[in-house]
Formats: sequence, C-alpha cells, structure tokens
Amino acid sequence: VCFQCLSDNNCDDIFDNEDEENDDFENCSDINNIYECYSMDCEWISGNMPGVGYCAENNDEDCDSDLACATVITCYEGLLYPTSCGPENCDTPIGECDDNNFEGCQGDNGEWYDIGSEMLVNQCEYYECTENGWVGPFNLDYDDCSDVEDPPCEYLEYEDCMQFDYCEWIITNDLDSGYCGDVNDHDGPYECMMDCEGIDNVDPEENLIYFCDWLLGVFPTGCAEDCDQEVLNEIEELMLVCDECLANNNCNDNNIDCEGLNYSDCIEVEDCEWMITTPTGEYGCVESFNDNNCSDLGFEECLENFNCEPNYNAAGQYEGCDYYEEQINFGSIHGRVEIIYGDAIDFISYGILHVESLPSNTDMYYFEIMTDGEGYYHIELPVGAYMVTAYANDNQTEPVTLNAQIVSNQQFELNFLLGEWDGPIGPYAGLSLGEYHTTIPGGEITLPLYLSSNEFVGGVQFTIGVNDPALTLIAIESTDPCFSANFNMIDDLQSIGIIFSLEGCSYPPQEMLEVANMVFSISPYITIGSELEVYFNSTIVSDSIGNEIPSYGQGTVIMLGAKGDVNADGEINVLDVVMMINFALYVEYPNDLEFWASDMNNDGMVNVLDIVQLVNFILD
Repeated sequence: VCFQCLSDNNCDDIFDNEDEENDDFENCSDINNIYECYSMDCEWISGNMPGVGYCAENNDEDCDSDLACATVITCYEGLLYPTSCGPENCDTPIGECDDNNFEGCQGDNGEWYDIGSEMLVNQCEYYECTENGWVGPFNLDYDDCSDVEDPPCEYLEYEDCMQFDYCEWIITNDLDSGYCGDVNDHDGPYECMMDCEGIDNVDPEENLIYFCDWLLGVFPTGCAEDCDQEVLNEIEELMLVCDECLANNNCNDNNIDCEGLNYSDCIEVEDCEWMITTPTGEYGCVESFNDNNCSDLGFEECLENFNCEPNYNAAGQYEGCDYYEEQINFGSIHGRVEIIYGDAIDFISYGILHVESLPSNTDMYYFEIMTDGEGYYHIELPVGAYMVTAYANDNQTEPVTLNAQIVSNQQFELNFLLGEWDGPIGPYAGLSLGEYHTTIPGGEITLPLYLSSNEFVGGVQFTIGVNDPALTLIAIESTDPCFSANFNMIDDLQSIGIIFSLEGCSYPPQEMLEVANMVFSISPYITIGSELEVYFNSTIVSDSIGNEIPSYGQGTVIMLGAKGDVNADGEINVLDVVMMINFALYVEYPNDLEFWASDMNNDGMVNVLDIVQLVNFILD
C-alpha cells in the first residue's frame, strides 16, 4: 500500500479520510477495501489470490507471539486459526468457520473435540479445549504417567531422572539448579577433556567440591586444548563459579542427597551432618539435625530417633526427649608429602593419599584426599585407627603407608618421605621466584624467574596466583633472545604464562638459571608493611622434543617496605641511620613509609631506641 501511494503521491488522501468515510463503518468486518481497512486501524487478511481478502480486527495489542501452541485448527468467534492459541498468539485467520463446525476445537487430524476435553500430544503432555480454543501444553504429573515404559527425560524431577539409564541430571553453570536430559544430548566439556589427568575420578553430580578442585587445578595444564571456543567459554564460566563456591564453602549445597555420602563429603555439605543412623551405633550422613528437634518429639518418636534419648525422672516416668550426648568425636591428620630426588628432597604437589580405617573402628571408612600446591594435606576423621598411603605423581616411586591413631579433638602430624637416598634420579624441573623481595606501594617490582632442571628444557608453562589483587602481573620478559614469553590474566588473582622458542632452542641442565623477568605493579593504596604472596598453582615443563618433565613451582613473598630500610633503596646501611637521626631530632619529618621503617621497636615513636637497634642490625 505504501509503495503504491508513494508512487501516486496520494498517501495522505488514503489515510486521512476518517472524517469523510470511516464514520459509515461500525466494525472492521463491514469494510471490503484494503485502504479503508488500514485507515480504520484494522488488519487486512489476504486470500490465496492477489487482491482477494477481507478486513478483520487487529489483535496485535492483545496477543503474545511467544505462546507455545499446537499446530491444530481452532475455531474462534466464527474464524478459523492455524494453531491452538488462535488470536492470543497473534495468529491471523485462515478463513471462516463452516456452518457444520460445532462449538469446540479441531485436532490436527481433523477431528473435533468438545469444550473441556483433552488431547494428548505425547506420553506426558496434553492440550485442553476451551471456549477460546486449545490451551496448553500442560504436563501430566509423573504419577499419572508412571505406567509409561520410557517417559521423556525432560518431564522428570531429580529422583525420577536418576532411575532411568537413558536420562541424566545436568547441572547448569550457576550450580543452583539443573534439569533432566537425555544422556546422548549432553556432551559437556568432558569429551574434549579426556586427556586431562584424573578425569575418571571426578563427577560433578556426586561431589561438586572435588570436581571444582580438580577443574581449577587441571584446566591450566592445557589438556582442554581440543575443546572448541563455545565449550571453553562454558568451562571458564564454570571455573569462576567454582572459585566462588569454594570460597563460600557451598558447592555441594544444591541438589545433593545427604544419604549415601561418605564422611569427608558429608561434612563439606552445609545441610548434611554425620551422626548415628542405626540401633547398633553405625554412623551415616543425614540432613542437618537441629539440637532443638528432640524436645519436640513424643516418647515413641524419641525412641525411634537414634540422635535423641528419653529423659526419665527419679520415679521412672518419661519427662521429655533430649539430644543424645554420646555423639562421635573427631580428630585430624595433617602433614606433608615429600620425595627424594637423588640427594635432594622436594615436596609433592597435588599428590594423592588414601585413608582407610582399621577393623578396630566401629565403622569402616575410606577416603581419598589431595595435597595442596606445596605438598601439605589436612583431613578431619572420626576417632579410631587408620592406615594412610601416600602416592607419588610419577607412578614409578613406591607408595608409602603409615598408621595413625585419631584421638578426640587432637591433631596428629603424619609426614611422608617417598623414594630412596642415592637412588636413581629421574627427570625433574623446578620454577622459582627467589626467596624474598621488598618494594614500596604505588610502584613496580621485577621478580626473576629461575629454572632448575637436570634435562634440556624446550619450554615452560605455569599458572601463578597472588593473595591480593593489589599485586598485578603486567609483563613477562625473556632473558634469552632465542625464547619468547607471553602471559594472560585469568582473573584478578591468577595469570597464566608461557615461554617457548620458535627456533627450537633449549635451556641446558642447570640450577637456578634465570630465564625471564616478571614485572608486577603495586597498588598505591595497599598498607605499608603488608606481605604479598606469589605462588604457583601449576607448572608444565617440556623437554627438547615435547615430553613432559615432572616439575614443581616455588613462590615468593614481597614485603612492602622493610624495617630499617628508611630510604627504601633495598639496602640497610648508614644512610638509613642518618635519616633516622634527622627524624628523631625533628630536622626532617618522615612520610608514612619512612616512619614505619624507622620505628624499629613498633612503639609509635622514632627515637634513640630505634637508632641503637638499627646500628646493631647493621653491625651484626
């Protein structure tokens, strides 16, 4: 219409005739001209041939194009619509109802249904016929279609979903919800991560805490490089969520059934609790028990609850229900796992330990834990005797098994040393950042990156973390022109770096070979005297032909200012004494950093006491 009237230059004549012509029409159905139809704010319904059609009410303002509708013929107010929703879904009529059409709804097979009748569209879904046409779809309750041999996964809740082999409960990225889907419809990130170490031992549906620990530790190793970008983006989002839920200790709080969890998993879940579950005194994981619950129970209920006990008076009469006081007691094991390399000792990062209770315990327990990046571990256990086995990551060193006796509310230190003195030295490599560094807020600091190895090294990759976002990695500079260095920030506290050679160069076997400089910026708003930690989350070292060398990373500490280094030049000498004397005599006035460095005894003043301590420090 617009194209025609613009060509004839008469659009205003067509659309501005309300006063002259439109008063003759009471409703849209009285109009038989396309131009008059649009001028009355009606909708022109075209027929099968050009120029043939009729005028109808415009329902755009009262319709919802997002409604879910079945493809069935619906008669509504004398007009036929192609879907069950009719005009509510912004459908346009496809014709007028026949005189033979009775009041009701027509199915896609041509059959008519009375108002109030239902039409099944699949095993557990139906539409209902109303005066306004088909309404729905509605889901049948699972109990109503429980006789269906293979119900669709999408209609099942968690417990029902887990009963069918062809269904699986899929956890969404926000970790707060999930849905039931077909096993074959959910590839997830695992298909492209089959090369990742330990993937056979993780299952987010069983233990999200262990899964998150594994994912954050293994992803920086590069084993997911076969994943496409879409999956990588999902993994990155999941890592951010894992990092948050691990910090808040609530990863396993959603969609977790306490019953069936072992002890270590049970105590990690906020809404679960480890307590007596059988008359013989055996323990199990149940929903968290409130101490006040016992007082609400009657006599029989109190007897049936193994966590409560009846309270009797002197005459033997029941007076109420109290909380059972002989609950299980716990202690803990902690220590470090180390390994011998020739005549040196190093810790085992992310090593596996198996913990198994001895038969003398009331119940049998079996746990698996992992050391942290520096070889330390810690686990709380019920009182009793245990057998603990530590394993090396190289699968060549023999594991070591030690016994431990857990005592109530006490910590038991159990350290492991794997390997043999003067035994064969396998390939190894280590990255380190030096022992100790000092700087001032608001500046930059350069940390040397050292490589120690007994093999030729063709490249290294590492993930480093910091304990405070005030410390930010801004550059990695290779000290060898034959090698290139690059990095990327994963988040505010983690960065990933890589050093490699495009010319096939190799680093020779050497201890403390400086291979790069890492430049960090320091926020000017951080407190003077703070300690900033830089640590390695993961390391990958390649030999000259692409084989991985067992490796480790040793972090460092950056001190913001140093006691006695008044002029912040990184050295403590007579120049600092001269400045301190001027402050004590009020010849000069220190700034915050200078005052902190001059106050050797931390008494809030700069005087002769501090000067004497500094002089003794220099002389010693």
